Amino acid sequence: MPTPHKHAEVIKAWADGHEIQVRNKSINSMWVTIDSHDTIGWYSENEYRKKPEEVVDYTIVGNTGVSGGLFCSNIEDLSKYYVTTFPNRQGYMKRTRVDGSVVSLEFIKK
Repeated sequence: MPTPHKHAEVIKAWADGHEIQVRNKSINSMWVTIDSHDTIGWYSENEYRKKPEEVVDYTIVGNTGVSGGLFCSNIEDLSKYYVTTFPNRQGYMKRTRVDGSVVSLEFIKK
């Protein structure tokens, strides 16, 4: 039985039309999305993956009435990223995650 290519699973995903990302840890640890018009070399020293789906969620953010106080409706870890408010400031916090890691937070004023 033949041995499958090291990147066989990702090659199949690419053939099915999924966006693919590449990184070479010896140069840079960042994942880079490959343009759909580029030729992919499938080099053994590189890592490849299907581009992960971004997960976006929102929570209500408001002032508790106590200096520096903040309440949030559903993002448990928000306090690590957003720890202060200003008087009469309320709105929504938009959080975007990729592979479980927060990649951006944006305050949307109500």
